[in-house]
Amino acid sequence: MIYTTLFASNFYFWSTAGYFAEASETLPLLHTWSLAVEEQFYLLFPPVLLLVLRLIGARWLAVVLLVGAGVSLAASAWGVFAVPRLTFYLLPTRAWELLIGSLIAVPFLPKIPARLGSALAASGLVMIAAAILTIDGTMPFPGITALLPCIGAGLVIYGGMWSSGGLAKSVLEWAPVVYVGRLSYSLYLWHWPVLVFGRLYLGRSPSAAEAVALVALSFALAAFSLRFVEAPFRGANSLGGRPWLRLGAGAGLIAVTSAVALTFTLNHGLPGRVSQETLTAEAVRWDRNALRQRCLVDSPFSFSARQKLPPIEGCLAGPGAAGQRYEVVVWGDSQADSLVPAVVDMVAARGWTVREIAMEGCPPLIGADLVVVKQDLRGDRCKQFNTQAIEMIRNSPGLKLVVVAGRWSVWSEGGSVPADPRYSVDEISGVRSLDNSRRVFARSLEASVRQITETGVAVLLMGQVPEYEHSPWRCAAYARLRGHPVDACKIGERNVVAAPMQYSNTIIRQLAKDDPLVSIVLPTEVLCEGERCYSGRDGIFYYINANHLTSSGARHVLSVFTFDPKVGGAGGSPN
Repeated sequence: MIYTTLFASNFYFWSTAGYFAEASETLPLLHTWSLAVEEQFYLLFPPVLLLVLRLIGARWLAVVLLVGAGVSLAASAWGVFAVPRLTFYLLPTRAWELLIGSLIAVPFLPKIPARLGSALAASGLVMIAAAILTIDGTMPFPGITALLPCIGAGLVIYGGMWSSGGLAKSVLEWAPVVYVGRLSYSLYLWHWPVLVFGRLYLGRSPSAAEAVALVALSFALAAFSLRFVEAPFRGANSLGGRPWLRLGAGAGLIAVTSAVALTFTLNHGLPGRVSQETLTAEAVRWDRNALRQRCLVDSPFSFSARQKLPPIEGCLAGPGAAGQRYEVVVWGDSQADSLVPAVVDMVAARGWTVREIAMEGCPPLIGADLVVVKQDLRGDRCKQFNTQAIEMIRNSPGLKLVVVAGRWSVWSEGGSVPADPRYSVDEISGVRSLDNSRRVFARSLEASVRQITETGVAVLLMGQVPEYEHSPWRCAAYARLRGHPVDACKIGERNVVAAPMQYSNTIIRQLAKDDPLVSIVLPTEVLCEGERCYSGRDGIFYYINANHLTSSGARHVLSVFTFDPKVGGAGGSPN
């Protein structure tokens, strides 16, 4: 709320977005990021415009706007892959969308015949409709993808300036469409909070009927605020037509809103209004690896300087940390990161120290290339990271045990979402298919394990945890808030939440069978009983989100593992 009143919520959501960020459907003010971008444009553009007019004159204004739009579009097209969060949220890479309107507003485009104007406006409507039907959440955006709706909107405006009839004019002058247009700003303000709070209240995605009811409520609230808020304050004579009075009223409203927001912020959301059970569930979000912020390296599919091996300083836990000595390495992706506190406890009795080597979205698969099909990205940095990691592991004196963990199913099962396929390829085969991904997974995981065990170091190979649709603790927190039973939040059907792990579990079992230095723990066998899997029990939550363990959950999973001192001094087997 505070950032929103300062027209800066895009900076807030950009800075708080990330691998473990809250899901967008839980953030009721997320939609204000676009208002912030617009307000920043409206504040910056007029002085820039005046400066251009003063320095080079009106005849070059259109050229400057065109160049500015081109540079912004080029930055957006590059940044949507290199720095996607920054590109989505910040003004420099979104300015070209607004500058299309500026180019239409200045005397730049020629006057055209009415018939051509009608045709262009109709074409623009078709482009907007095509964007609605074809653009989805798996596509890189904005970038080149945003050209379709933005050029479409530009054509509707430009063509409509000269049109005297035609399809677009008939559609856009239809009374219900005009009314929605009048409501559009208020509707934008209301629709997202209503949908978010509706989803939070239900504890799930709304059904079709519930979604219609929520949309209808959004329209009703928009009509109310248009009538009693937007229209009165927008009028030239509001507050007696006195500019300073209007500015003062605006500043006062901003101050009141900020004060309310600050009250909630400083008091941590007024926790006294909810039960202790709800607070206990919400506190689960902090039951996580304390080394994560320093030691979990950024995703290979983002542009970041933090994509090399994490430094040894600050990434050790145990009695040897001060002397930079370690006997255990936890290697993998964010799934491995979640295990670190449990591994530290597991080896504490032996006086061993643990080093974390982990990269978001980068499973420890030597020789594998990861391909994100929709964004046409290859995880080259992941391959480089794993090469560096295995070299470090093989050259670590005194190393006793390496814990290897990953979210295997994403790269062995063609991704976790059918609309966003992800495959594994290697030098043997570059075919992007489910069958080849499984073969690559088996080869590369075996290579990872063999390169460790051939040095005489034991490996604890972890299976993947079952995955839920929603965060179990959040489900429970809101269920308790509403006085509903929470048992359903902690139970999943095995044939759903554990099914994607079947193939990787088979490969993991085979590797342990073939090598006495390899021990395994399969979370699906620990967290599931019969046809059900459990995300928590006896007041303890095992998951920090839908697919990562809490530190408590990791300790529960690893509680089945005991060391066998006959195997490399640090081998073991599951109980």
